[in-house]
Amino acid sequence: MTSCHRSTVIYGLLILVFISIFLPKTDAVLSVTTSPSFVARYPTQSVTFTCAISDNLYSVTAVRWYFSNTLILTNGVPISSYSGRASGGTVSSPSLTLTNLVMSDAGSYICSATNSNGENRNSSHSTLGMQNGATPSNVQIANVVGNTISLITGDSIMLNCSASGSPIPNITFWRNGVKIWDGSPYTITNIQSNQAGQYMCVASNYFGQSNSTVQLDVYVKPSSVILSASSTNVNVNQPVTFSCFANGVPSQSYRWYKGNSLIAGQTGSNYQIASAQGTDSGSYQCQAYNLAGSTTSSTVTLTVNTAVAPTSATITSSPSNGQVNEGSTITLTCTSDGTNPSYSWTRNGASTTWNTQSINITNAGSQDTDTYVCQASNAVGSVVRSFSVMVIISPKSVTISPSSSATYSLGNTITLTCSAAGSSPTYTWTHGSRTFQGAVVSIQSAQRTDSGTYVCQASNAAGSSTSSVTVTVYCEYLQIIKKVLDFNQLDENCYLFNRIKITEFPGKECLKLSEDDRKIKIE
Repeated sequence: MTSCHRSTVIYGLLILVFISIFLPKTDAVLSVTTSPSFVARYPTQSVTFTCAISDNLYSVTAVRWYFSNTLILTNGVPISSYSGRASGGTVSSPSLTLTNLVMSDAGSYICSATNSNGENRNSSHSTLGMQNGATPSNVQIANVVGNTISLITGDSIMLNCSASGSPIPNITFWRNGVKIWDGSPYTITNIQSNQAGQYMCVASNYFGQSNSTVQLDVYVKPSSVILSASSTNVNVNQPVTFSCFANGVPSQSYRWYKGNSLIAGQTGSNYQIASAQGTDSGSYQCQAYNLAGSTTSSTVTLTVNTAVAPTSATITSSPSNGQVNEGSTITLTCTSDGTNPSYSWTRNGASTTWNTQSINITNAGSQDTDTYVCQASNAVGSVVRSFSVMVIISPKSVTISPSSSATYSLGNTITLTCSAAGSSPTYTWTHGSRTFQGAVVSIQSAQRTDSGTYVCQASNAAGSSTSSVTVTVYCEYLQIIKKVLDFNQLDENCYLFNRIKITEFPGKECLKLSEDDRKIKIE
């Protein structure tokens, strides 16, 4: 068995490192490897060396650890000088852990394994270097009060970081988790809003690192201040909401002005007038401000209409009843309450519009019968009313049924019917001095005296028109005469009987035959 030795200098301290190579027996299939190597900080840091054992033929019976070829632990049992500081090193858990390190722990560490074929040490080794140093501490960013720095766009700043530690720590700067600078100080000129964030100074050396953070806020003066209103022209008692938008950083506060006067107590982005009055009319502005400055919006002018809305309207006509005779003129006039209402008229079913308080319908005809609608309105409201106009058309085309002449038998019923075109005409009949009312005349048990001319007059407020019919009542007994008279005495036109001439057949005289004496009685 042979071995080689090498010495190494780490961080200015002379540390012996031993590399030992043991030639295993040729009939053993056993390998041992260890890792890793360390440089440890005195006096508190602990280390663990890993040992990997591979045995394909025999079971491992013992694990040993050597420090610079000196046995320090067997199967988990350390020698007295390592008692309480060395652990592990068993068959089931061969790794070695050292705690409470001291400077003399620097050196070479070797793991070996033993089976029934003998002992085999690892062909490589782990080294431990010790250094008397300190993790960086007292990391500070100069001139920071609290944990926040507030700047305005365009400002400049120098971040100067310091720390203690051995060896002297290296300084790096990070923003929002991204490294941006090596060394100190870190300077920003003409700072912009996208450079805001969390800045961290990291101080590091071989033994560790520490850091200090600061929040850098970049204030942006509000710009593009926009003022809008839910409505700029409202009626009395209606609500109005003004809204102000700005894009400053940090979020801005607001001031509201009417004219040049500050509106007290209003600091939000909205200003609401719940029930507008005439005194609320005027120009409004909002001002957005933060630590970076302020910007004022353009002006929005509010107009509050103080007029009283119309609530009722009345339509009068001349003639007063809304009825006008054909060819005449009717005037409709609309009146309303409210403040200075304007008037417009429309006709139901037609597109015609009149923008006037009164309208005249001249030379009225049937086409003018309709419903007319008046709307009274002003800036704050409106009301509508309707009115019906009827044009009375004079009676025309009077007709009688039966027509111009009619005959009825004595004792029968005479029925005459009159009709006419026009607006609801009334009917009056005359027969000599007799007068009948209604479209139909009915005479029961007609007599010879009911014969004659009957005149029907159809009339309404617009005029009248007439028509007539001739009625004849004849005697049915003339049929008997034919049977009883001596027809030899008949000439072309009449019967001659007892020197009485009867003209017409049936004649205009009503003759009655007396059965007993065969004489004709003239009635």
